[in-house]
Amino acid sequence: DGTDLTVEEGTTSFSADISALDDSAGVAANAANITTNAGNIATNTTNITANASDITDLQNDKEDTANKSNDGTLADNSATDFPTEQAVKTYVDTQVAAAADDDITDVTFDGTDLTVEEGTTSFSADISALDDSAGVAANAANITTNAANITTNAGNIATNTTNIVGIGR
Repeated sequence: DGTDLTVEEGTTSFSADISALDDSAGVAANAANITTNAGNIATNTTNITANASDITDLQNDKEDTANKSNDGTLADNSATDFPTEQAVKTYVDTQVAAAADDDITDVTFDGTDLTVEEGTTSFSADISALDDSAGVAANAANITTNAANITTNAGNIATNTTNIVGIGR
């Protein structure tokens, strides 16, 4: 009947209650766990495939060590090589040393050009357009004329003062 086990041999019969061995609830739980695990395995398989694709992308995107350059001049101007930290430091140190201030060594003016020398660099500018000596000369002539006119006017004022004083007597 599903709960008793009977064994008969000849005239001998043995019977045992085996209902305690029933684990249909455990079997049902295991079947549910197996179904859950099968779903998890499918999800993990999908994730592994996605991760494998991501790993491949990362491997394809990484810098190839064959493209590493220690050239401290960066003269190759390469679109594929990447400089090491040492190469960049060497380049920057060289550029900074080359740009050292060599101070102004000479300034000259020849009446038209102003020249400034700084080490091996020279700068010259034509400043003749700033010359207004003609205007200065014209102003000097006007000042001389005005001074003469002031002297004449001062004499005229003195004469007029004398005449006015003479009329009032």
